[in-house]
Amino acid sequence: MAAGGSLGILIPPSTIFIIYGIMTKQSVGKLFMAGILLAVLFIVTIVVWTHLRPGLCVPAPKASLRERIALFLPGLMK
Repeated sequence: MAAGGSLGILIPPSTIFIIYGIMTKQSVGKLFMAGILLAVLFIVTIVVWTHLRPGLCVPAPKASLRERIALFLPGLMK
């Protein structure tokens, strides 16, 4: 939870990066790249951790392709 909460400020577009970059005279582009890298590393960590310890997460119920499409396009799939 703590990592997810702090990740919200890091993922672009983030005003915090722009303000921090201007105040500290750092490259805003490099800050955005660092935020993306950190997000990718969080994802990799979670994937590896759940593969090594499958009991840590509950598998989602299987859904058909039609059900998955209906989640994104509710008005079209009646």
